[in-house]
Amino acid sequence: MPKLVRRELVTLEEDMDFQGFNNRAVEYGRTLNQKQLLDEAIFNRSQIVSQLKKLPEDALITDVPVTSFTLSSFLQNMFVSHDKHHRKQIEEYLGHFVEIRLLTKDDAIEYCNIRLRALREEPSAFSAAYQEEAHKPIEDIVNRFREQWSLQENYILGAFKDGMLIGMVGFVREHRKKLIHKGNIWGMYVVPEARGEGTGKLLLTELVRRCHNLQGLEQILLTVTSNNISAKRLYENIGFRCYGVAERALRLDQIYFDDDLMVLPI
Repeated sequence: MPKLVRRELVTLEEDMDFQGFNNRAVEYGRTLNQKQLLDEAIFNRSQIVSQLKKLPEDALITDVPVTSFTLSSFLQNMFVSHDKHHRKQIEEYLGHFVEIRLLTKDDAIEYCNIRLRALREEPSAFSAAYQEEAHKPIEDIVNRFREQWSLQENYILGAFKDGMLIGMVGFVREHRKKLIHKGNIWGMYVVPEARGEGTGKLLLTELVRRCHNLQGLEQILLTVTSNNISAKRLYENIGFRCYGVAERALRLDQIYFDDDLMVLPI
């Protein structure tokens, strides 16, 4: 926000790092969901308007050493011309916006569709088999959401784009006394057409954030097929490390697959 004074010309520091400020603002914005982002923008805009209302009409405003504005021309530049620029940025951002939220019983059909697609198209990545899951009635899945997958320590996160489920990941905490310090990730999947856009990282980041709020939880565990290089790279970027290999963990059509065992201390 430029410095505002009455009948004086006050400039911002000539060496102010505007690009660095913008970069930090963008990174902060990426930590917010859609509603939080809009609320933040509305709040900050209201603060600016509140300060501008206190100025006399003959105030001079400067944002660079050689340029100054009257209050009227400043409003025209900031709230009309400049806002058109930011509106375009927001529209582009929302066009790529992915919402991360808990799945509920109302998402049961979409969950089943994407789960069965994962098992059918990438069978070596999951211990469950498509043939076993395909015939389960939808009522069973609804009941699981109602009775099991709606708890703070047992849930499924979904990634939505344009209202469509494009990715998911499950979490369940151990409840036995000697194992309660551990939790497990399961069922991680992003549809192929949405990969490479950071959706997997968004899902895992939100899951890890939630885990930090679970008292007594010390580590998150997962298994990943040893030859799934892209998935392992994603987990490593989040902070997981491999602590062992389960040899011949899966057998699919007489072909064996090893699993890497990974852990994230929290």
